[in-house]
Amino acid sequence: MVDLHVGPQGGQHMAAGTRIDGLFPGERDDGTDQARVGFTVRDLSGQVWSAALRPVRSAFVPCPAGGFELADSATIYMVDGAEALDGTAVEVRVDVEDMDGLTAADARLVTVRLLTDRPVDR
Repeated sequence: MVDLHVGPQGGQHMAAGTRIDGLFPGERDDGTDQARVGFTVRDLSGQVWSAALRPVRSAFVPCPAGGFELADSATIYMVDGAEALDGTAVEVRVDVEDMDGLTAADARLVTVRLLTDRPVDR
């Protein structure tokens, strides 16, 4: 289950995390060598519900299970109307590219749960 947050002003987003192994996580204090991370959310018909944003450099820290994990959760911004996904299955995909150009991707099917601070028309 993944929570879709709908704020009082209409913003819609999900929080996500990821773990990498075999990619360079970065080591400079200024973050200029951090891996780029991007998330995509699609419903089962293939419609994209996440906003089209470029992958961003993100800090990774050692993970107790091995490899590295995001230091903080990432925010996936959603397009208007995403509250219609409440209770449905979606694919959340993550793409990571390190400074050497190595890439990795993974996806999971999850069910969306709507959390809202405003009335939602259905």
